[in-house]
Amino acid sequence: MSQVRQVALAGIVAALYVMITVSFGAFSYGPVQVRFAAGLLTLAGPYPFLILPFGVATAMANVMGGYGLWDIGGGAVASMAASYGCYLLRRWRWLSPLAIPVISAPILAGYLHILFGLPFLWTMLYIGIGQTIAAYTMGLAVLKANDLYNRRNNR
Repeated sequence: MSQVRQVALAGIVAALYVMITVSFGAFSYGPVQVRFAAGLLTLAGPYPFLILPFGVATAMANVMGGYGLWDIGGGAVASMAASYGCYLLRRWRWLSPLAIPVISAPILAGYLHILFGLPFLWTMLYIGIGQTIAAYTMGLAVLKANDLYNRRNNR
Protein backbone atom coordinates (compact mmCIF):
# COMPACT_ATOMS: atom_id res chain seq x y z
CA MET A 1 0.00 0.00 0.00
CA SER A 2 1.40 3.38 -0.95
CA GLN A 3 2.21 5.95 1.71
CA VAL A 4 -0.53 8.22 0.41
CA ARG A 5 -3.10 5.44 0.89
CA GLN A 6 -1.69 4.69 4.34
CA VAL A 7 -2.08 8.32 5.42
CA ALA A 8 -5.59 8.46 3.97
CA LEU A 9 -6.63 5.22 5.68
CA ALA A 10 -5.08 6.37 8.97
CA GLY A 11 -7.03 9.63 8.81
CA ILE A 12 -10.31 7.90 7.99
CA VAL A 13 -9.93 5.27 10.70
CA ALA A 14 -8.84 7.84 13.30
CA ALA A 15 -11.82 10.05 12.43
CA LEU A 16 -14.16 7.05 12.71
CA TYR A 17 -12.69 6.17 16.09
CA VAL A 18 -13.29 9.69 17.43
CA MET A 19 -16.77 9.91 15.88
CA ILE A 20 -17.92 6.55 17.27
CA THR A 21 -16.48 7.26 20.71
CA VAL A 22 -18.05 10.69 21.00
CA SER A 23 -21.37 9.51 19.50
CA PHE A 24 -21.78 6.83 22.15
CA GLY A 25 -20.78 9.37 24.84
CA ALA A 26 -22.00 7.92 28.13
CA PHE A 27 -20.98 4.39 27.11
CA SER A 28 -17.49 5.44 26.02
CA TYR A 29 -16.08 7.03 29.15
CA GLY A 30 -15.59 6.24 32.82
CA PRO A 31 -14.94 3.15 34.92
CA VAL A 32 -17.81 1.19 33.35
CA GLN A 33 -17.63 1.51 29.59
CA VAL A 34 -18.25 -0.26 26.32
CA ARG A 35 -16.17 1.75 23.87
CA PHE A 36 -17.36 0.27 20.58
CA ALA A 37 -14.67 2.18 18.71
CA ALA A 38 -12.07 0.00 20.47
CA GLY A 39 -13.08 -2.75 18.05
CA LEU A 40 -11.36 -0.77 15.32
CA LEU A 41 -8.02 -1.52 17.01
CA THR A 42 -8.13 -4.99 15.43
CA LEU A 43 -7.30 -3.28 12.12
CA ALA A 44 -3.75 -2.86 13.39
CA GLY A 45 -3.32 -6.57 12.65
CA PRO A 46 -3.37 -6.20 8.87
CA TYR A 47 -2.34 -2.53 8.98
CA PRO A 48 0.32 -1.96 11.67
CA PHE A 49 0.85 1.63 10.52
CA LEU A 50 -2.46 2.38 12.31
CA ILE A 51 -0.98 1.84 15.78
CA LEU A 52 0.16 5.45 16.26
CA PRO A 53 -2.99 6.97 14.70
CA PHE A 54 -5.07 4.92 17.15
CA GLY A 55 -3.17 6.56 20.00
CA VAL A 56 -3.77 10.01 18.55
CA ALA A 57 -7.46 9.26 17.94
CA THR A 58 -7.91 8.01 21.49
CA ALA A 59 -6.25 11.12 22.89
CA MET A 60 -8.54 13.30 20.78
CA ALA A 61 -11.64 11.38 21.83
CA ASN A 62 -10.61 11.49 25.49
CA VAL A 63 -10.31 15.28 25.38
CA MET A 64 -14.10 15.19 24.96
CA GLY A 65 -14.48 12.80 27.92
CA GLY A 66 -13.57 15.44 30.45
CA TYR A 67 -11.39 13.26 32.72
CA GLY A 68 -8.21 15.21 32.13
CA LEU A 69 -4.63 14.50 31.17
CA TRP A 70 -4.49 11.07 32.80
CA ASP A 71 -7.28 9.86 30.56
CA ILE A 72 -5.89 11.57 27.46
CA GLY A 73 -2.39 10.16 27.87
CA GLY A 74 -3.28 6.87 29.54
CA GLY A 75 -5.98 6.09 27.02
CA ALA A 76 -3.61 6.79 24.13
CA VAL A 77 -0.99 4.46 25.59
CA ALA A 78 -3.61 1.77 26.23
CA SER A 79 -4.91 1.97 22.65
CA MET A 80 -1.46 1.82 21.10
CA ALA A 81 -0.45 -1.11 23.31
CA ALA A 82 -3.70 -2.98 22.59
CA SER A 83 -3.48 -2.37 18.84
CA TYR A 84 0.13 -3.60 18.91
CA GLY A 85 -1.15 -6.71 20.68
CA CYS A 86 -3.69 -7.19 17.87
CA TYR A 87 -0.83 -6.91 15.41
CA LEU A 88 1.23 -9.53 17.25
CA LEU A 89 -1.75 -11.93 17.33
CA ARG A 90 -2.91 -11.19 13.76
CA ARG A 91 -2.47 -14.79 12.58
CA TRP A 92 -5.13 -16.00 15.02
CA ARG A 93 -8.36 -14.24 14.07
CA TRP A 94 -10.32 -15.32 17.15
CA LEU A 95 -7.48 -14.59 19.55
CA SER A 96 -6.38 -11.24 18.14
CA PRO A 97 -9.30 -9.17 19.55
CA LEU A 98 -8.58 -10.54 23.02
CA ALA A 99 -5.46 -8.35 23.09
CA ILE A 100 -7.73 -5.32 23.47
CA PRO A 101 -9.20 -6.12 26.91
CA VAL A 102 -6.19 -8.05 28.19
CA ILE A 103 -3.78 -5.19 27.51
CA SER A 104 -5.93 -2.08 27.86
CA ALA A 105 -8.08 -2.99 30.88
CA PRO A 106 -5.21 -2.99 33.40
CA ILE A 107 -3.77 0.21 31.96
CA LEU A 108 -7.10 2.04 32.03
CA ALA A 109 -8.06 0.67 35.44
CA GLY A 110 -4.67 1.82 36.73
CA TYR A 111 -5.75 5.44 36.68
CA LEU A 112 -9.56 5.28 36.45
CA HIS A 113 -9.87 3.55 39.81
CA ILE A 114 -8.00 6.50 41.36
CA LEU A 115 -10.04 9.13 39.50
CA PHE A 116 -13.32 7.51 40.57
CA GLY A 117 -12.28 6.13 43.96
CA LEU A 118 -13.20 2.56 43.03
CA PRO A 119 -11.37 -0.71 43.71
CA PHE A 120 -8.77 -1.52 41.05
CA LEU A 121 -9.92 -5.11 40.41
CA TRP A 122 -13.58 -4.15 39.97
CA THR A 123 -12.65 -1.30 37.66
CA MET A 124 -10.42 -3.61 35.60
CA LEU A 125 -13.18 -6.23 35.45
CA TYR A 126 -15.81 -3.74 34.26
CA ILE A 127 -13.51 -2.23 31.66
CA GLY A 128 -12.36 -5.68 30.56
CA ILE A 129 -15.93 -6.85 30.02
CA GLY A 130 -16.77 -3.72 28.03
CA GLN A 131 -13.60 -4.00 25.95
CA THR A 132 -14.31 -7.70 25.27
CA ILE A 133 -17.79 -6.83 24.02
CA ALA A 134 -16.37 -4.15 21.72
CA ALA A 135 -13.50 -6.33 20.53
CA TYR A 136 -15.60 -9.33 19.64
CA THR A 137 -18.54 -7.49 18.10
CA MET A 138 -17.10 -4.47 16.32
CA GLY A 139 -13.57 -5.88 16.04
CA LEU A 140 -14.47 -9.14 14.29
CA ALA A 141 -17.00 -7.36 12.08
CA VAL A 142 -14.37 -4.86 10.95
CA LEU A 143 -11.86 -7.64 10.20
CA LYS A 144 -14.49 -9.55 8.21
CA ALA A 145 -15.40 -6.41 6.24
CA ASN A 146 -11.71 -5.83 5.53
CA ASP A 147 -11.33 -9.41 4.27
CA LEU A 148 -14.37 -9.06 2.01
CA TYR A 149 -13.07 -5.78 0.62
CA ASN A 150 -9.63 -7.24 -0.06
CA ARG A 151 -11.10 -10.36 -1.66
CA ARG A 152 -13.40 -8.30 -3.87
CA ASN A 153 -10.52 -6.07 -4.95
CA ASN A 154 -8.00 -8.94 -5.35
CA ARG A 155 -5.62 -7.72 -2.64
